[in-house]
Amino acid sequence: MENGKLKWDVTGVILLPFLLIWGNISAQSLVLMDQIQVTEAGKALAFPFAGGLNDPQFSAIDLNADNIEDLFVFERGTHKALTFLNQGTAGQIAYTYAPAYQTDFPFLMDWVLLRDYDCDGKPDIFSSSIGLNGIAIYRNTSTGGTISFQFKERILLDDSTNWAVAVSTGDLPAIVDIDGDGDLDILTFDSGGFHVEWFQGRSMDKYGHCDSLEFVKQTACWGEFMENGLDNTVTLNVSCKGTGSGGITGNNSGDPTLAHSGSTLLTFDIEGDGAQELLLGDIGADNIVYLHNGGTPHYAAMDAESYFFPANAPAAVEIFPASFYLDVNNDGKNDLIVAPNAPNISANFNQILYYEDIGTGAAVDFDFRKKTFLQDDMIDCGASSRPVFYDVDGDELLDLIIGNFHYKQQSTGEHGALTYYKNTGTATQPAFELVTRDYLGIKTLFNPAEFGLSPAFGDLDNDGDSDMVLGTFNGKFHYFQNDPIGDSSVFSLLTVNMFGLDVGQNATPQLIDLDRDGILDLIVGEANGNLNFFENKGTRSQMDFSMPPTYDAFGQVDVSKNFTGFSVPHVVRQPNNTWEVFVGSESGHIYQFDQIRNNLGGTFNLLDTAYADLDIGGRAAPFFADIDADGLYEVAVGTKRGGVGLFETSLTTTSIGEELGENEQMDFHLLFDERKKELTIHWEGKPSQKVEISLFDLTGRVISTTALDPLTQETTLSLPGFSPQLLLCQVVLDGESIAIKKWLYR
Repeated sequence: MENGKLKWDVTGVILLPFLLIWGNISAQSLVLMDQIQVTEAGKALAFPFAGGLNDPQFSAIDLNADNIEDLFVFERGTHKALTFLNQGTAGQIAYTYAPAYQTDFPFLMDWVLLRDYDCDGKPDIFSSSIGLNGIAIYRNTSTGGTISFQFKERILLDDSTNWAVAVSTGDLPAIVDIDGDGDLDILTFDSGGFHVEWFQGRSMDKYGHCDSLEFVKQTACWGEFMENGLDNTVTLNVSCKGTGSGGITGNNSGDPTLAHSGSTLLTFDIEGDGAQELLLGDIGADNIVYLHNGGTPHYAAMDAESYFFPANAPAAVEIFPASFYLDVNNDGKNDLIVAPNAPNISANFNQILYYEDIGTGAAVDFDFRKKTFLQDDMIDCGASSRPVFYDVDGDELLDLIIGNFHYKQQSTGEHGALTYYKNTGTATQPAFELVTRDYLGIKTLFNPAEFGLSPAFGDLDNDGDSDMVLGTFNGKFHYFQNDPIGDSSVFSLLTVNMFGLDVGQNATPQLIDLDRDGILDLIVGEANGNLNFFENKGTRSQMDFSMPPTYDAFGQVDVSKNFTGFSVPHVVRQPNNTWEVFVGSESGHIYQFDQIRNNLGGTFNLLDTAYADLDIGGRAAPFFADIDADGLYEVAVGTKRGGVGLFETSLTTTSIGEELGENEQMDFHLLFDERKKELTIHWEGKPSQKVEISLFDLTGRVISTTALDPLTQETTLSLPGFSPQLLLCQVVLDGESIAIKKWLYR
């Protein structure tokens, strides 16, 4: 404290060796920040930054060779593999997110089931044949804790006909030992979608061992039932029509190009008699259909059906349920997981049902436990999340605000929303706690509801606090003015469809002064994958944007693939007074560009199409900030799955370059008067020096930029609403930059 004023700890001589260096981008690395605590309703999430779940498929596999089955999850809509290690004990569910194993799996599409076909104790991969309605197989060649797979079959054939074992890309077959002979069989719907075909594994019968991938169709109507073509009702006691080898009927049977789309199958033995019962899911329904098998392992005959299963709490998932049978609570009995299987149209929140098997002996009895399996241990905001860091309550800690495309639930319908996690930690150790899933009441503020919400914060009226621009899926923007109460932000909707700005679809804005005139501009991503730049032609106190964009192919950036890109830009200010823009994309990768400064109308330089090799699994939405005051940027990345990945980067906020001589020394002090909200800047240097100083918060938002008078060597800035915090102070001295990161103490 000096003369009643607070002093920023920048005492002593500051040398110009603080010339800034940015590391080699291609060598950057990311580390998942799984040590940061996130709580919801008092519960600490086990793996908050796993990225969310929308349409998961589940299989068991021992990933780390500890003889305990871990969990493999395949997200159908984004083709993303997720891996979890089992840390539970008997009767307990306890997983940890282990993304290091994810890259050991090949690229997979549509559906994935891990099943051990060669009886070596290691489950192999059965998946959709890419580009074909068939089955591809990868053999598990893992040794120790090293996971590996060897491509085995591009498309599995019926040995008796040389036709493919057809599985529509939209279906989920059952791959299990149906007849109890020790090798795997396959159940899949026929091309019309009415009957289930049984492809019997012949390895044990022919060779006495189970490692041969030989299958023959035994019947075209396994279980003697038929599903209705208009809904998921079934008719029992239906025999196969016509005759033929193995019950094959119809000229198109087995033709993979004619397979229907929209059914899921799961078998299990509810009574322990060896005859497999069936659970059936359908694209047009929310419920699962249970069929009881009154036959034998070799001759299935369904004799009873139920449309409300399990009876004590019937499964209902909007829409297209898929069922999975595996032991997740380590009690030695397989449990039932039911999840949606229709990307983009199914429910995406609180939609993964877990039923524990509480049966005795060989009997199976499923008891409902929860509808948030795995989800209740991760941040999950429905679909297509857009995280930003912003200090909501003025406590000098960056909170987490997450926009989304929508929350979709069977009980509440669908709506876009902002989810608010308060930072309850410290400046160096952040921690986040869920406050609300409807920050600012967005759910009911707009009628009809808005979707694809993407917030951006910045001071647009020069009153010392940040306002909010909210991008929407319809390509437009809404302006929320901030009139704080105390230090806490209070936003109110001031302008709907501000200035008539429109980028088509999926507007993802960032407020930043790119043309260096001291006024915040708009850089905006969109569904097409390009970037738009809207110059703010107003003043610091009165913004003025207009159509068309100043540049609608900003930097010639294009992250689109297959006609969509869903670009999400975040410009990061480099310490050497240049810029880089990181652009999230539909692919799940983050693109990286430089050569932006003094080149707004030109072509940016593409550095990378997959920053740090990160693949978030669809619609990556990056936001960079130093949230733990370690001098390194963290990046929060939203996902199409509705969650958030949080990573420590190796991008430094400051670094030391070549040391200059003593004649370049300068003495530099900042004094903050909290009562008057005034920051006084004083420096001592050569009169010829031209000095410009900029203050930034930890998100890179410009708080103030001013030129210092070389004669008076002092200036005072009015900063209403500002509180002492960790800042980045950039000084431009005779056209060269230094940056100083210091604390402003209370």
